[in-house]
Amino acid sequence: MDINIVIQIILTLGIISFALYKDNPWYRTVEALFVGTALANAFVLAFDSITKTSWKPLLGGELIAIIPMILGLFWLTKLSANWEWLSRWSLGVTTGVGAALTMRGWVDGFILKEFQRQASFFLTAPNTTEIIYGLIGLGFAVAFIVYNVFTFPQFDAGPLKGIVNIGRYAQLIVYGIFYASVIMSGWSSFGGRILWLLQNLGLV
Repeated sequence: MDINIVIQIILTLGIISFALYKDNPWYRTVEALFVGTALANAFVLAFDSITKTSWKPLLGGELIAIIPMILGLFWLTKLSANWEWLSRWSLGVTTGVGAALTMRGWVDGFILKEFQRQASFFLTAPNTTEIIYGLIGLGFAVAFIVYNVFTFPQFDAGPLKGIVNIGRYAQLIVYGIFYASVIMSGWSSFGGRILWLLQNLGLV
């Protein structure tokens, strides 16, 4: 048997041993190996990103690249009580830029595109059933947005009460479906790994 397969079997059994038995040195070893490998990989990717996006442009004469490098170094000042205030600049820029990019992507990718998709769906639907599905989807999208925007006590008894309630139930349905899909995806991956393990052990 290939040595790589043997190592994979040992690591897989080490992780499964936690569920089959309890916390044990075998599982802790595999867990530490996984965390260490993941951190090492993240460090290498981060270093490569800094080198490509800041260090090389700076050496090439792009002085503007020094700004993100300085802001990145400011994060390290949190280790010092006297210089910790400098990290607030990095925190402010990171939070502000992140929020702006998120809102732009959310408005364009969720609200506008969702309305466009739902509207075009029932307008171009070839039969009555698909038109009804499109109307239901569009109605749920509107109710979902109304529920998340008008979540104040005064709207629970006002003219928007019905739409707010529909949005609440729509949100529960969507979250339930999403949660179920996550669980099924996890079980599918787990089942696939167990099948791989049994096949390589010659049990199936």
